[in-house]
Amino acid sequence: MGGLRAVNAIQSKWGRLLKNFKYILTFEGYTGNGGGDGDSDGDADSAGAEVKMTARCLKAACDQGQAVSNLTAEIILHWQKVGWYDLFNDW
Repeated sequence: MGGLRAVNAIQSKWGRLLKNFKYILTFEGYTGNGGGDGDSDGDADSAGAEVKMTARCLKAACDQGQAVSNLTAEIILHWQKVGWYDLFNDW
């Protein structure tokens, strides 16, 4: 019985991660570049500014009716930082 619960837990986690990835793709499709400013210098010391900018773009996407559900700027940036975005994108 424990094995079945483990399989169900993995399937559930995979489903949630796949949904997040689809929301990130929707968000990137809306912004055209993943929420970043194409003219930005990309100041590496401004992680807080990056979160704020991504959050503003995410709010605009949501206000325009884009299907981004409960996606947050922190989730998007975390996915990029830990490599999950690339992993799912290459899959």
